[in-house]
Amino acid sequence: MSLQQNKEVENREDINISLMEMEEKSKQLNKDKQDLAELKVLMNEHVITTFQDGKYTTEIREVIMDLLSMNVSLRKVDNVIKTVLTKLAGKDVQQLPSNCLKSHLLVEARSLADIQLAEAMLIGQDCTATVGNCLHGDGTSKFHKHYQDFEVTLAHGGTMTLGLVEQGGGDTEATFNSFLYRIRELAEAMKDGTTEQNFAKLIASLKTTMSDQGPINPSFNRELKTMREDLLPVAIENWHNLSEDSKAQIGSMSNFYCKMHLIVNFEEEAKKALKTFEQIIVQESKNKHSFTTNESGAARLVRTACKAFTTRGSDEAAVYYHRHHIVDLIQSLPNQNQLLKAIVADAQEKVYLAGVRALGIIDKTVTGPFWRLLCRSGSNILSLNDHLLNMKIHFERWSKDASSLLEGETLFNEDLVERHKDLLYEDLFRESGDEDFQVRTQEALELIMSSMLILLERQAADQLPGGKYWNPSEEVRAHASNVPTTNVVSERDFAMLDLLIRQKPAARTLSHEAMIMWVHNGTVQWLDSMSPAEKEEKMTQARKSSSDILQRYQARREAIKRHRQDTLLKKQEQKKEKEKDKNKKVTLTNKVAKLGGVWRSATEVDSHLVFMQSEKDKVFALVAQLQFHKNVLKADGGKELFQQSVTRSGKSHHYSLAELRLNLLEVLTINQVETGETEEELQPALTYRSEEDTHARLVEEKHKLAEKLKAARQKREMQTRKITLSEYLENPDKLVGQRVQHNCCEEGETMPIWYNATVLQITERKPNAINTLFKIKYDVGDVWNFPLLKDLQIGDLKMLEI
Repeated sequence: MSLQQNKEVENREDINISLMEMEEKSKQLNKDKQDLAELKVLMNEHVITTFQDGKYTTEIREVIMDLLSMNVSLRKVDNVIKTVLTKLAGKDVQQLPSNCLKSHLLVEARSLADIQLAEAMLIGQDCTATVGNCLHGDGTSKFHKHYQDFEVTLAHGGTMTLGLVEQGGGDTEATFNSFLYRIRELAEAMKDGTTEQNFAKLIASLKTTMSDQGPINPSFNRELKTMREDLLPVAIENWHNLSEDSKAQIGSMSNFYCKMHLIVNFEEEAKKALKTFEQIIVQESKNKHSFTTNESGAARLVRTACKAFTTRGSDEAAVYYHRHHIVDLIQSLPNQNQLLKAIVADAQEKVYLAGVRALGIIDKTVTGPFWRLLCRSGSNILSLNDHLLNMKIHFERWSKDASSLLEGETLFNEDLVERHKDLLYEDLFRESGDEDFQVRTQEALELIMSSMLILLERQAADQLPGGKYWNPSEEVRAHASNVPTTNVVSERDFAMLDLLIRQKPAARTLSHEAMIMWVHNGTVQWLDSMSPAEKEEKMTQARKSSSDILQRYQARREAIKRHRQDTLLKKQEQKKEKEKDKNKKVTLTNKVAKLGGVWRSATEVDSHLVFMQSEKDKVFALVAQLQFHKNVLKADGGKELFQQSVTRSGKSHHYSLAELRLNLLEVLTINQVETGETEEELQPALTYRSEEDTHARLVEEKHKLAEKLKAARQKREMQTRKITLSEYLENPDKLVGQRVQHNCCEEGETMPIWYNATVLQITERKPNAINTLFKIKYDVGDVWNFPLLKDLQIGDLKMLEI
C-alpha cells in the first residue's frame, strides 16, 4: 500500500473515532438533561413538603447548618437557598427563617457536634482496655483574648476537635476548668445514662495525653490522672471486685510530649549559640545601618534579607545561596535605604556568613529530614525512640568534631527520609576554597550541636536510654499505639479560628467553635450516614438542649469578664507601684544631676566633696549617690552599704561622713563602675580577635557546654534514682531479677569499677527496707550479698535497660 493510501485510511479512522466520540457526548448530554429534569421534579416535591407555612423541618435546619458550617454568612444564607431553588427547582420561596433563628441554629449545630463527639469517644470503647483515647491540648492568644483548644485521637485512630473555648487566663487552673467544662457538656449531650456516669466514662476513656512541654502541662496531667483514678469506680461496673493488679493497669496513664517543638526549640538554641560564637570570634562589632537588637549577626542577616526580598519566610539556605546576588543587586541600586545598607554590611562579613551557612546545613541535615520523619504515615510517638537516640549519638560526635557534617554526612537513613538535594544543598556543602571560612563554619556547627544536644537530652529524656518510655512495657506500647508524633492538630483549629475572627469579629466564640467542630469532625457526613428516623431523633435532641448550652456559655462569659476585671484592677495597682518607683528614680536622678552626675571613682568622689562647704551637704551627696546606685542602677552589694544607719550591739549607729564615703567606694569596686565608650567611639566595622585568643575562647565555651551537659545528666539521673528508690523501698521484691551495674572495689583495687550483674534474690529482710540484703551475681561469675538499696541511694547502683 502506498503512503498516500495509508494516509487516507488513517484519516477515515480519525473521522470514525470523532463521530463515535460526538455520539457518546450527545447521549451523555441527553442523559444530563433528563437527569436535570428529574431533579427539578424531585426538588419541587421536596420544597413543597419542606417549606410550608413557616414550619422549619429537620431538612431546612440541616441545610442552614451545612451552609453556616461552610462559612456562609447569616446575611447570605437566604440568597444562597433562594438562588439554588430558583435555578434548579423553579420554585420561588418567600419565607425563610429569621436571622435570630439562624443564629440559634449554630447553637443546635454545636449540640449535634457534642452528641457526635461523645458517641465517638465511648461507642465501642471499653474503659478497661489498654488502648484508649488520647487527649491533645494547646493554647493561643488572639486579639487580647486567650483560647484553649482540646482534641482527642480516638482509640481506633482519627482525631476530632473536642472543644475550643475562651478562658480568662492560661494557667493550669483555668485550663483544667475549661477541660472539665467541655467534658461535662459532652456528658450532658448523651441520651443514655446519668450525667455523672457519662462524665466518669469520658474521663476514664482517656489513657494518654499529647501536649507541648509548657509549664502548665505536667501539672495538668497530674490533675487529670488524679481525677481519673477517683472516677474509675463510677465509670466501671464491679470495680471493687477487680484485683489490685487489674486496677493498677486500668488506672495507668502515659503522658507524651510533642516532638515538633524540638525543631522550634532547636532554632532558638542555634541562634543563642551563634551569638556566643560571634562574641568569641569578634572583638568589636557594630552595623551602623541596623537597629540595635539582641540577635546574632547571622540571624540579623537572614531576617533583613528576607524582609527586603520576600514577603514572608526565613530561609537560611536561600540567603547563603544568594549571598553574592544580594550584594551585587543592592550595590547596583542608586539610592539605598538603611535596610539595604545593613544587608550589604552584614553579607560581607565572613563570621556572619559562616553562621548562616551552618544554619542552612542543619536545616538540610537535621531539622528538615526530622520534620518529614515526624510526618510519615503510620508512625506513633514511640516509633521515634531509635531516631532520637541516633540524633543524640550524632549530635554528641558532631559537637566535638563537625568536619563530617560539613562534608555532607547524613543523620537519618535516606531510604527512610530523604534530604532535599537541590541547588541550595549543593552550594552549602561545596568546598568554599577559603580554609579560614571552612574552619569558622565548622566551629559554628560544633557550638550549635553542643547546645542542641543539651536541649535534645532534656526535652526527649523520656524516650532516650534511661527514660521511662525508652524500653516500654507491652502495656505502654499499646497505650502509645494511637498517639501521634506531634501535637500539630491544634494548629489547624487555631488557623480556622483566626480566619473566623477576622471575617466575623462580632460572632460568639460558641459559634466559632460549632463551625470548627462541624468542619474538622465531619458532622455533615455523620448526619448523612443516619436513617431519616435517627437523624430526626438527633436533631430533636439537639434542639431541646440548645437553650442549656447557651445559658452555660453566657454564665461562663460573665465569669471570664469578672476574672478580667479583677486582673485589670491588679494591673492598675501594679502600675501605681511602678509609678511610685519611677517617681523615686526621677527624684534621685535629679539629685545626682545637681551633684555633677554619677560619681564613678574615688578621684571623682573626693573632687566633688572638696567643693562642698558643710558636712551636712557632703552627707546628703553621699547618701544620694548610694541611693541612685541602689534604686536606679540596681548595683550589687550588701544592704548595709546603701543605708544611712545600722544596728550594732542592739543600738542604732548612724554612719559618719567617712563611713559613707568608704561604703560608696566599696559599691563602686564591687560593681566595677568605669567610664564607658560613647556611641561615636564604637568601631563602625568588625574587629576580629587573634587566632590564639579565638581558639582559647572556643575551648573555654565548649568546656562550659560540656559541664552544663554533665550537670543536666546528673540532675536527671538523681531524679530518676529518687523515683526508682521510692518504688523499691515500697516493694523490695521488684529489684529481684533486675539487670544492674554495681560500683564496687575488689580486694587490692584502689579505684571502684562498674560491674554488670543480675539481682538473684532477697537473702535477708530488714525492718528498715533500705537495709534489705540481696544476692547479686556478677557477669564475671562471682556471687555476693549486698544492701543494694543503700548503694542505689548513693548512686553506686544503676538499672540496666533490658
